[in-house]
Amino acid sequence: MMRNWRLFLLVSCAVFLILAPVAPAAQDQALFSPRLSVRTYLPGDFVHLVVQAPVDTSQITATLPDGAVVNLIQDRRTNIWRGIWQVPDNFAKGTYSADLTAVDVQGNVFSGQTDAFDVGELKLITLVGMASPEVAAPPAPPPVLLEEITAEVAPSRLPGEEELISLIKKIVTPLVPPPAPEAAPSEMAPELRDRLVASNMVAGRDALQQGKYSEAASFFRIVLYLVPDNKEAGQLLAQAQQQLALQKKLQAAQHRRLYLMLAGGGFFVFAFLLALFALLYQLARRPLVAVPAPPGPPQLGALSEGERQKLWFEKMGWKKGPFSADVIQQLFPDGSRLELEGLKNYLKVRIKEVGGQGLEPFTDSALEKIFNLSKGDPAQAMKICEWALSQAGRRGEYIISAELVRGYEQVGSPRVLIADDEEVIRSVLDTILRRGGCYETDFAADGEETLKKIKENAYDLILLDLDMPRMSGYDVLKEVRLFAPELPIIFVTGKGEPQKVVESLSQHNLDGYIEKPFVPEKVLDVVARALKK
Repeated sequence: MMRNWRLFLLVSCAVFLILAPVAPAAQDQALFSPRLSVRTYLPGDFVHLVVQAPVDTSQITATLPDGAVVNLIQDRRTNIWRGIWQVPDNFAKGTYSADLTAVDVQGNVFSGQTDAFDVGELKLITLVGMASPEVAAPPAPPPVLLEEITAEVAPSRLPGEEELISLIKKIVTPLVPPPAPEAAPSEMAPELRDRLVASNMVAGRDALQQGKYSEAASFFRIVLYLVPDNKEAGQLLAQAQQQLALQKKLQAAQHRRLYLMLAGGGFFVFAFLLALFALLYQLARRPLVAVPAPPGPPQLGALSEGERQKLWFEKMGWKKGPFSADVIQQLFPDGSRLELEGLKNYLKVRIKEVGGQGLEPFTDSALEKIFNLSKGDPAQAMKICEWALSQAGRRGEYIISAELVRGYEQVGSPRVLIADDEEVIRSVLDTILRRGGCYETDFAADGEETLKKIKENAYDLILLDLDMPRMSGYDVLKEVRLFAPELPIIFVTGKGEPQKVVESLSQHNLDGYIEKPFVPEKVLDVVARALKK
């Protein structure tokens, strides 16, 4: 568990300029020197953010002086996080610092600031062909230059202020344009908006030509969001929607023809079975001499689940099942994980303890599939092995192949929709569910998107934030119960609204609630109990 006092006590942030014309040794010294604010950055320069944080940090974001939010990326297998910010054009000079926000794996949020750094302003230098008092001074030693500009030999044409600004922008502008800001069209720079419009128009036309009408419609909607009066985008959007509607009609017609063919085939099969039944009835009326059949082994269809498993163990020479959960909890209480060879060795020991030999009946490909599905978690691997044994007992098979284990994907990974308007909360819940329970996850950021995804997709459980924009979690719950009364739904709340929670539990079949900040064991326990109902 993370100690709150040490997150930003250990955090250190370094800023340096990627475009600075200094030697590599000087760059290394600037990176590790405590004097970080001795350099002044100009508009267009790149500022690197370097943060050192504890190992249980889940996410770090930096809010820069211009309001931009940068998600820092963790270096592989280290506790160093990095990010890049480019000083915008025409940015006011002054001393600034970035605000840091960090989240640990339990959902706790912490804040702090980077070291201060200075931002200067660009200066325009105009050469004027006029004599000055300095001209009469004694001549200075000639500079080591190929050319020399003097008052007597002035350039034929001096660049204007606009040309100088354009030249400076070309120098400080990166070759690859930065990602588009998440802002309203009215707040975007005209050049950025025009570039986005052009790229989406090209992508939309390509998708339209390839018959991907749904994708094309999405591109044209983006163009209309940026420029509402774009007539070409409106016409192409209408064309894509017409083609999409026509495509759906053709598919519906094909389905109707298929249903008619199936109905006709079913009628003929029914007639054939009726005639066969009549023939068998006539044959049954004839007297036959009964011949006693020799006794044989019992058929699997006549055995119960326990009898099938017992018969399977006898065939394998096992005294009992080798994958009991109590042994796993004793050997791996801290949730540690194994590599593939370690998992194989552990399976050998478990099979040997019940009277088996080696890794029989598991094939190598089946063991690799079990390792991939369990992600090295011994408890999850034993759970998959137990499921595979039960399937083999039902089928009467004595070799467990990768094809048999692959069926666990259909029943072993419940799908959970995480509906919350805060990206940090969604990220923390996703980490807990994927690492702790091997669940599949999907996300929604507001109430309307949540309701739409529930109608269009199949989920095993919904984690629903009580306070969301566009539609509250309470209203989403009432709407979902009209068409999915049995779908497990759990409230996620941090404001403590006991009246709505109690009302939802009693009137709308709410399956439970989780309070912020999260405790991973609490989240996994509530989700597991809701899925078992």
